[in-house]
Amino acid sequence: MTENILQSYFSISHDETFPPGKKKTIEAAIKLFAKQGYHGTSTLQIAKEAGVSQATVFKYFKTKEDLLYSIIVPVIPKLFLNFLKRIQNTNSLEELISYAVEDRMMFLKENKNTVKIVFSEILTNENLKTQLIDSLKVVFAEINFKDILQKHKENNPEINEGLSSAEVIRSFAGPIMTYSAQRFILFEDVPCPTEKHDLQFIKQQIYKNLTR
Repeated sequence: MTENILQSYFSISHDETFPPGKKKTIEAAIKLFAKQGYHGTSTLQIAKEAGVSQATVFKYFKTKEDLLYSIIVPVIPKLFLNFLKRIQNTNSLEELISYAVEDRMMFLKENKNTVKIVFSEILTNENLKTQLIDSLKVVFAEINFKDILQKHKENNPEINEGLSSAEVIRSFAGPIMTYSAQRFILFEDVPCPTEKHDLQFIKQQIYKNLTR
């Protein structure tokens, strides 16, 4: 089952204790953001859905943006870590690349509205950008990308051992994020009959990036 950023919040934050008003506000926001979109949801609607006053919403969250950030900032790194742990179970470089591309595209489709907000916000909001980067640094410190590749070196001797962890990350992220920005932001409403071919091309790009 493909993970949903908004709906994963409480399962990821299960150890945290929330005041009743804050918990109701977050639950209502997740429900309404998922149903009618972030921009289509007002703080008044969130308050009504939660059964609290707008004053209660603003007691815990200064703005609607602050409410959204409080949901996605802790969730995205945790979901990314789950993904990285899964790809460690692949048995070849080709399987690793194929799984990574297919899995991330399914994830981006499932979360395209939230991802679109994140994309646009990190271009202009330094605070959100810093929070996400700091959270992802913790993930990157836990998973060694070079070790993941090294596991497949025996069966795939063409792997470039000289790549740094940062270069491995860029080798995957660059093609996937470029295509995602085109599909889900720049040309969101344009049908894409060539997706299967496009994804195969992305896999080939990543393979070339990782080999010599």
